[in-house]
Amino acid sequence: MEGVSPKQCLDHQCNSARRMPGAFTLYSADGERVRFPDPSGGEADAAGDFDNLLWRSRGELRVLAKTDPDAHVDFTSEEAAAMEMEIEYLLKRAAERPQQLEPRHGAAQRGLMRLREMARWCAAHEGSRIAWRGD
Repeated sequence: MEGVSPKQCLDHQCNSARRMPGAFTLYSADGERVRFPDPSGGEADAAGDFDNLLWRSRGELRVLAKTDPDAHVDFTSEEAAAMEMEIEYLLKRAAERPQQLEPRHGAAQRGLMRLREMARWCAAHEGSRIAWRGD
Protein backbone atom coordinates (compact mmCIF):
# COMPACT_ATOMS: atom_id res chain seq x y z
CA MET A 1 0.00 0.00 0.00
CA GLU A 2 2.08 2.86 -1.30
CA GLY A 3 2.03 6.18 0.49
CA VAL A 4 0.72 4.71 3.74
CA SER A 5 3.00 4.33 6.73
CA PRO A 6 2.99 1.11 8.78
CA LYS A 7 1.30 3.04 11.62
CA GLN A 8 -1.43 4.31 9.30
CA CYS A 9 -1.88 0.80 7.96
CA LEU A 10 -2.23 -0.48 11.52
CA ASP A 11 -4.69 2.25 12.44
CA HIS A 12 -6.84 1.54 9.40
CA GLN A 13 -6.39 -2.22 9.64
CA CYS A 14 -5.55 -2.60 5.98
CA ASN A 15 -5.08 -6.09 4.66
CA SER A 16 -2.31 -5.31 2.18
CA ALA A 17 0.60 -4.77 4.56
CA ARG A 18 3.98 -5.60 3.08
CA ARG A 19 5.11 -9.09 4.00
CA MET A 20 8.46 -9.56 5.69
CA PRO A 21 9.42 -13.15 4.89
CA GLY A 22 12.42 -14.44 6.75
CA ALA A 23 13.44 -15.99 10.04
CA PHE A 24 15.46 -15.34 13.16
CA THR A 25 18.11 -17.81 14.31
CA LEU A 26 20.24 -17.87 17.45
CA TYR A 27 24.02 -18.31 17.52
CA SER A 28 26.40 -18.77 20.44
CA ALA A 29 29.55 -16.67 20.83
CA ASP A 30 31.53 -19.38 19.02
CA GLY A 31 29.18 -19.28 16.02
CA GLU A 32 27.24 -22.48 16.70
CA ARG A 33 23.51 -22.48 16.01
CA VAL A 34 21.65 -22.80 19.32
CA ARG A 35 18.59 -24.95 19.96
CA PHE A 36 16.40 -23.66 22.76
CA PRO A 37 13.27 -24.80 24.60
CA ASP A 38 10.19 -24.06 22.52
CA PRO A 39 7.45 -22.51 24.71
CA SER A 40 4.97 -24.72 22.80
CA GLY A 41 6.94 -27.85 23.64
CA GLY A 42 10.08 -29.54 22.41
CA GLU A 43 12.99 -27.54 21.02
CA ALA A 44 13.36 -24.92 18.33
CA ASP A 45 16.20 -23.31 16.45
CA ALA A 46 14.37 -20.54 14.56
CA ALA A 47 11.47 -18.11 14.92
CA GLY A 48 9.21 -16.55 12.33
CA ASP A 49 5.58 -16.41 11.14
CA PHE A 50 4.85 -12.96 12.58
CA ASP A 51 5.94 -10.82 9.63
CA ASN A 52 2.56 -9.07 9.24
CA LEU A 53 2.58 -7.81 12.82
CA LEU A 54 6.26 -6.90 12.67
CA TRP A 55 5.77 -4.85 9.53
CA ARG A 56 2.67 -3.10 10.84
CA SER A 57 4.47 -2.17 14.08
CA ARG A 58 7.85 -1.10 12.65
CA GLY A 59 7.27 2.59 13.36
CA GLU A 60 6.94 1.81 17.07
CA LEU A 61 10.00 -0.44 17.33
CA ARG A 62 13.67 0.45 17.64
CA VAL A 63 15.60 -2.82 17.54
CA LEU A 64 13.28 -5.02 15.48
CA ALA A 65 12.72 -2.18 13.00
CA LYS A 66 16.15 -3.08 11.57
CA THR A 67 14.66 -6.14 9.87
CA ASP A 68 14.05 -5.97 6.16
CA PRO A 69 12.70 -8.64 3.80
CA ASP A 70 15.88 -8.47 1.68
CA ALA A 71 18.45 -7.95 4.45
CA HIS A 72 20.65 -9.97 6.71
CA VAL A 73 20.92 -8.35 10.14
CA ASP A 74 22.71 -9.54 13.27
CA PHE A 75 21.46 -8.45 16.69
CA THR A 76 24.00 -8.46 19.53
CA SER A 77 23.52 -9.85 23.00
CA GLU A 78 23.41 -6.21 24.15
CA GLU A 79 20.43 -5.54 21.85
CA ALA A 80 18.61 -8.66 23.00
CA ALA A 81 17.21 -7.12 26.21
CA ALA A 82 15.61 -4.27 24.24
CA MET A 83 14.40 -6.81 21.71
CA GLU A 84 12.67 -8.76 24.49
CA MET A 85 10.74 -5.65 25.53
CA GLU A 86 9.65 -5.08 21.93
CA ILE A 87 8.53 -8.70 21.66
CA GLU A 88 6.42 -8.28 24.80
CA TYR A 89 4.84 -5.24 23.15
CA LEU A 90 4.13 -7.26 19.97
CA LEU A 91 2.61 -10.13 21.97
CA LYS A 92 0.32 -7.67 23.71
CA ARG A 93 -0.62 -6.10 20.38
CA ALA A 94 -1.30 -9.54 18.89
CA ALA A 95 -3.65 -10.35 21.76
CA GLU A 96 -5.48 -7.04 21.34
CA ARG A 97 -5.79 -7.22 17.55
CA PRO A 98 -5.75 -10.86 16.42
CA GLN A 99 -7.52 -9.95 13.16
CA GLN A 100 -4.25 -8.42 11.95
CA LEU A 101 -2.60 -11.81 12.03
CA GLU A 102 -5.29 -13.96 10.49
CA PRO A 103 -5.20 -16.60 9.25
CA ARG A 104 -1.92 -17.27 11.10
CA HIS A 105 -2.71 -15.91 14.56
CA GLY A 106 -1.58 -19.00 16.47
CA ALA A 107 1.59 -19.43 14.39
CA ALA A 108 2.45 -15.74 14.86
CA GLN A 109 2.08 -15.91 18.63
CA ARG A 110 4.19 -19.08 18.81
CA GLY A 111 6.85 -17.44 16.64
CA LEU A 112 6.96 -14.39 18.90
CA MET A 113 7.24 -16.58 21.99
CA ARG A 114 10.15 -18.44 20.36
CA LEU A 115 11.86 -15.14 19.53
CA ARG A 116 11.34 -13.99 23.13
CA GLU A 117 13.12 -17.15 24.35
CA MET A 118 15.92 -16.50 21.88
CA ALA A 119 16.27 -12.91 23.10
CA ARG A 120 16.40 -14.04 26.74
CA TRP A 121 19.09 -16.61 25.98
CA CYS A 122 21.07 -14.17 23.87
CA ALA A 123 20.95 -11.43 26.52
CA ALA A 124 22.28 -13.87 29.12
CA HIS A 125 25.20 -15.07 26.94
CA GLU A 126 27.68 -12.35 26.05
CA GLY A 127 28.96 -12.52 22.49
CA SER A 128 25.96 -14.47 21.21
CA ARG A 129 23.77 -13.07 18.46
CA ILE A 130 20.37 -13.35 16.85
CA ALA A 131 20.49 -13.36 13.08
CA TRP A 132 17.66 -12.16 10.85
CA ARG A 133 17.81 -13.61 7.36
CA GLY A 134 15.31 -12.20 4.92
CA ASP A 135 14.17 -14.53 2.15
